[in-house]
Amino acid sequence: MKRIIPILFLAFACSSCATILNKKYLKVDVHTSEPSRVILNRDTFHTAGNRVVLKLKRAKKDLKFKIETDSISKNIILPYKRSFAYYLNFPMTFGYGVVFDNFSPKRFTYSRSLYFDMIDSIPDFQVYDVARKGEIYWRLTLPFYNHFKYKTNEIAGEKITNGFWGIGTGLDYFYDKNKFLSFNISYATSFPRGAPSPYPQVTNLQRGRDFDSVRSVYFALTNNHKVKVFSLGYGMAYSKEKWEYLYDAIVDGGEFVLSTSGEKRKLGLLFSGYVQNGTRFNLGLTYHPTFYELEEGTFTKKYEHLISLEFAWRFRIKR
Repeated sequence: MKRIIPILFLAFACSSCATILNKKYLKVDVHTSEPSRVILNRDTFHTAGNRVVLKLKRAKKDLKFKIETDSISKNIILPYKRSFAYYLNFPMTFGYGVVFDNFSPKRFTYSRSLYFDMIDSIPDFQVYDVARKGEIYWRLTLPFYNHFKYKTNEIAGEKITNGFWGIGTGLDYFYDKNKFLSFNISYATSFPRGAPSPYPQVTNLQRGRDFDSVRSVYFALTNNHKVKVFSLGYGMAYSKEKWEYLYDAIVDGGEFVLSTSGEKRKLGLLFSGYVQNGTRFNLGLTYHPTFYELEEGTFTKKYEHLISLEFAWRFRIKR
């Protein structure tokens, strides 16, 4: 019994996420609108390309430093906060990991990317990543809410369907400081629930009720402009869509069941708008109108669209 207690204590301690995942020091990117100096404690750092990286020790205290040019000076207080790894204890260790993390300074962090507009001495800053020319980012997107308008066939007619979920990925290449090209692959569905849960395939419908579903995957190449935390994009898109329609009713005393489905390939445009929150997370809205459907080697003019509310994360893979 005496041996089991230390073993259990060690096992629980090794399950504290922040203590395991976080390093003792972290790097903070400081970006400025013009060449500047950052004075931290007794050290002075000069920006190169309007950027400097600070190596900071995690601690339960606000970080105080000065940033200045030849004419402007700002006294900055950067507040500490609990890290993502600390909150990861709740789903990963059912919360008991925080007991051990509460004894470690590794549970704390600072905003990882800061931008300072050196036009006045007001000590404000913005928290977001500032990209540079030539950098490449990998993008992960989760379309949360999807609105479809599409045409089926002569039986089912035109449909407007709303649903949830999807997944997407892509690459962003910054060919200029605030301009980048994006290649994206995205999959969106009309899944009928906003929270993940089992949803059995519909086989027997209630009498007089109908059910329609649609799934779409598209490939897009867009040009994008970034203004501080906002980015706007526009470009071309090719999509492939599958739809299904079911109807069950009582007609003249008997049961009537209608089932029809189809698949189509379409050409159109893609417009997107995102707002950045923090260094990686973005909240966005995409509008994907299509104007031509490819049928048996010919294009038929048809307007349809997909509108999605998306969550997105960007990760730098090349500086």
